[in-house]
Amino acid sequence: MRFMADRPRHTVTYCQYGDDRMKPTDLWTNHPAPAFRPMCKNGAPCHEAAPRGSKTGTQGRKNAMERSRIPDELCRHIVEICEEEAN
Repeated sequence: MRFMADRPRHTVTYCQYGDDRMKPTDLWTNHPAPAFRPMCKNGAPCHEAAPRGSKTGTQGRKNAMERSRIPDELCRHIVEICEEEAN
């Protein structure tokens, strides 16, 4: 999207924030140093394996609300970096 063109993109994985899914997600921010945790790799032990068609990972969640839930730790991290920027 054009309005995001000047913002750096950061890809995070939910398992690095306490979720049992790897789920890579892109975040854009104008924060100078958001210090997101590094991305996970396929096959790492920090998340449950979820090959296509399995009942694990995001596709195994029971409804759209559960599939779209953002890990609490990631939400806290975003709030903390926003508070730092405000001070």
